[in-house]
Amino acid sequence: MEESWQERILSASGSPDVFLREKQLRFIGEGITDITPLAHCREVRELILSANELESIEALRDCPQLKQAKSLKELEVSGLDREQLCSLAELASLEKLTLVGLLLELKRRWKC
Repeated sequence: MEESWQERILSASGSPDVFLREKQLRFIGEGITDITPLAHCREVRELILSANELESIEALRDCPQLKQAKSLKELEVSGLDREQLCSLAELASLEKLTLVGLLLELKRRWKC
């Protein structure tokens, strides 16, 4: 694991064990590009990653909390590729999706 994540985990929670059981995680404007360590957080209910530069949301794809988020009504994401965008289709309760910096080629129909 990257040293920046080790420091972030200790700063946010004090220990890796506590971090894995956190219900709320807020990392705002920390220059995060890789969220792979978040894939291990199985109890998180609130995740804020505003003003970061995420290269992929793949780490959250199999996150059971995200898929079962019955109260997730609003999501803002940027720079998603087609596969990542299609994975958001599983969020049944989502009412508002804000896409920033997304370029779609609409000459053909998409199938997720």
